[in-house]
Amino acid sequence: MDLSAPWGIQVSGKLAGFYLVLAGQCVLTQSSSGNQKPLCKGQAVLWSQGSGHHLQDAAESHVSSYSDILDLRGQGRPTQRGCEEMGLAPSGNGEDPGKSAVAKMPVPILSQPRRGEPMVRLIYGHFSTALPGVQTLTAGIEPLVCFDTESCPAFRNLDSFVQSVLDEQAARKPGWEAVVDHLVLIVFFQVLRAFVREAGAARDADPGSFTAALRASLDDTVAPALSLMHRYPDRPWSVVELAHRANVSKSSFSEHFRQVLGKPPLQYLTEYRVRVACQLLRDTELGVKEISARVGYRSVSSFSNVFKRWTGQAPAAFRRINQQQH
Repeated sequence: MDLSAPWGIQVSGKLAGFYLVLAGQCVLTQSSSGNQKPLCKGQAVLWSQGSGHHLQDAAESHVSSYSDILDLRGQGRPTQRGCEEMGLAPSGNGEDPGKSAVAKMPVPILSQPRRGEPMVRLIYGHFSTALPGVQTLTAGIEPLVCFDTESCPAFRNLDSFVQSVLDEQAARKPGWEAVVDHLVLIVFFQVLRAFVREAGAARDADPGSFTAALRASLDDTVAPALSLMHRYPDRPWSVVELAHRANVSKSSFSEHFRQVLGKPPLQYLTEYRVRVACQLLRDTELGVKEISARVGYRSVSSFSNVFKRWTGQAPAAFRRINQQQH
């Protein structure tokens, strides 16, 4: 996107994704804390599910909902409301307004440029956590992670991918949308991999850190088990079965898992189940019985005991407090 001041985008906590700032400056504000982070050319941001935020040219600028501007079910096209937000008019030939408006432009512009106003150019991507690999990677991500790509040698191979995205959007050859989708996904994974290499070349002193979680997601032994636990938290996983899926012995698997993530496999699984339960209690109206089944507990009392041990609150109390805050 090319963005001309004044502009603002509000992103809900139901998505995961990233920004890569190619030009200009902007400010990112976390919805939960109000903490602000200035961003400039060369900086990247990773945001995990549950980390709602605003992205604006200035903190006082009006914000429009990300889901109103873009059709999240399709190719990221602007909706009709999005066209109105951007000041774009449909072609008048009966086509979908968003489709015809985008087809006329190399990149979407959220507001009409004003003389002398600086522009911000960024590549962005939002992802479903059900997408293979993405759920595993984003499960260990802190709510918002910002870092500088230009000062890190490991990020230099991103340039060719970024340029390919820009070239495809500018040329608009047949099939360009599918190509851009795949290129942006590659950029996302390249950012993650480069960050792991740069910040985690040596194992961190803190095995629970962000880079440790990313390394685990890329580890040949640990990643298959993580993927299974993240995709199917309701299944009664055992260390024996997880080791079998990872193609190693039980003892080797347990030891390697502990070395990479700093905790045994079943402790990690319990913590992950509690995180999923917290999200369901906060963001849905599902009953405690159904939530307990979704995270692998046949007994509501067993689930409640585990949940209270890890969070300090009973499920009903957690829901009441967090939904009121939300």
